Amino acid sequence: MLRPWLCWLLCLWLLTAQARERVVLFGDEAYPPYSYVENGEFKGIYVDFLKQVSTRLTNFELELRPVPWKRGLEMIRRGEQMGLFPPYQFSERGYMVPYSVPLWQESLLIACHPSVMNKPRTRFPEDFLGLHIGVNRGFLLARTLQTAARNGKIRLDEADSNEANLLKLAARRIDCYANDALSIRYTLHRLQTSPATAAVTQHLQLVETVQLGDPTAHVGFSAYFTPVYKARFMDELNAGINQLVKEGLMRQLVESYQAR
Repeated sequence: MLRPWLCWLLCLWLLTAQARERVVLFGDEAYPPYSYVENGEFKGIYVDFLKQVSTRLTNFELELRPVPWKRGLEMIRRGEQMGLFPPYQFSERGYMVPYSVPLWQESLLIACHPSVMNKPRTRFPEDFLGLHIGVNRGFLLARTLQTAARNGKIRLDEADSNEANLLKLAARRIDCYANDALSIRYTLHRLQTSPATAAVTQHLQLVETVQLGDPTAHVGFSAYFTPVYKARFMDELNAGINQLVKEGLMRQLVESYQAR
């Protein structure tokens, strides 16, 4: 018969062996329908998807927390946290490596107020010279957009969220808004059906113009946050993402949010 203290040690070892390591990933709190906070709840396509990925992990479980995007980037840059979703891959963010396998391929475009559509705007940046284009604070959307701004061909105006940018567009404080197509459409619909913003946005009809690209979204990891389990976690995370994408979960989630 095992002595009581040996039984206690054995039970403790079994509990420890079965416990999964908790990993915190932060996500953009203002990027509907992909990741956003509504009535205190963190939700969205990527949030729902990563929750399902967590159930496929053997040694880890995910805790997903919202954060303002600019602050999230700073946390990753300082090495204060390990992962942030959903950035695109840019070499300019040397502090953010590596990236997970792709979550989804987004579709970037410029949507403009009808009042500036006095001529065709089919080429970028030639047809957008002098226009004020809204972007979300901290977003790196496309190199062509950044280059045109540096060269003084356009002006980029930052705001904290989709909603803020679309309200600026409705008030004619900016001429156009650059972001993912689904995110723009989804947010505008929410604004036009909300009692708080319907009066301001109900007559806003955006004109979708040029495509800026089709970048993939990822979980980006801090180069300076290096726990001993990081490589093992990334292997499991990537395997879970790949499997659920293969099973069609991401497409199903996108379609379900499009229908809302």
